[in-house]
Amino acid sequence: MTELMKGDITVQGRQRVFYWRDIRSDRAVIRQNFIDREYATGMFIRDADITARYRSILEAGLTPVIVDCGANIGTSVLHFLEAYPRAHVVAIEPAPDNFALLSRNTEGLNVTLINKGVSSCAGEMTLVDTGEPFAYRLTDRQTDRQTDRQDTGYCNE
Repeated sequence: MTELMKGDITVQGRQRVFYWRDIRSDRAVIRQNFIDREYATGMFIRDADITARYRSILEAGLTPVIVDCGANIGTSVLHFLEAYPRAHVVAIEPAPDNFALLSRNTEGLNVTLINKGVSSCAGEMTLVDTGEPFAYRLTDRQTDRQTDRQDTGYCNE
């Protein structure tokens, strides 16, 4: 097993420990979300609409829900909770190794975790680890590089 790295991060005004592996894909998502802030909506054309919708949901006494498909180790989830502190995040991640870190990195936060894949059709599929960063994929047939089987029917219920 790859040794875990850890560092302090502030989420919703509270300091917590964030865990990652010293591998290319983990370093890339950390850079993507914490340094480059690729999901920050401030530069998006629809930023005002997103913010207005978030506020209107809150004003209606409801909780905004953000669905993160392919939540990886949780960097995007933490970004969403920081940007939209009263939202609830549903984080979906099929890869068992990523899901373990996602669980650890979001423990105690307003997050529902789902260890499944997302597909356009229901059924059981094979999660394939191609060996490349960000390159897990679902397929409907067994391969010699199988990592896990996933039931994708959850999203159709």
